[in-house]
Amino acid sequence: MDPFLPYLAGFFDGEGSIGIYRNGNPHGGRTLRVQLTQNASAASTLLLKECQTRWGGSLCEMNRNHKRTAWNWQASATSGVKALSDLRPWLRLKAAEADIALEWWGQRPLPRRGSAGRYLPFSAAEHDFDVAAEGRLKAAKAGASATRVIGLSSTRSGADQLQLGGSNEVDACGE
Repeated sequence: MDPFLPYLAGFFDGEGSIGIYRNGNPHGGRTLRVQLTQNASAASTLLLKECQTRWGGSLCEMNRNHKRTAWNWQASATSGVKALSDLRPWLRLKAAEADIALEWWGQRPLPRRGSAGRYLPFSAAEHDFDVAAEGRLKAAKAGASATRVIGLSSTRSGADQLQLGGSNEVDACGE
């Protein structure tokens, strides 16, 4: 067994993030993103460079609002799936999120091209499938039962509104 994987899974449980995000395709669609951010130090630099070596993705230096420099490693799409699949046996806090993301990835609608080579719009059912998975993931992050999500919409401020079944309250989950 590779001792790096259980260690990194514990680290990822505390510091990592899993998301299903719009991929920028004007016809719809989502992609998976896995990321890990840590204040810059010799040890964190080595750790996140090891993530990039193993799974690819990008490693960027961040300096938001002139605070302490940090590293951000991101792996999207198949690189993110590989990272999650390798870490999943040891994840505890993010296990449900990883399961939702991996299940969605295996069943997600794939973009199609028309006869002229241009991307075709996703159908309403395909769009709803993606939105439902995004909602289940947001519910898991919020600690809610993923089966209780009944709606997800964006507000003018960009925050997502998550409607949970059996409750009249709406939780705002900004990412």
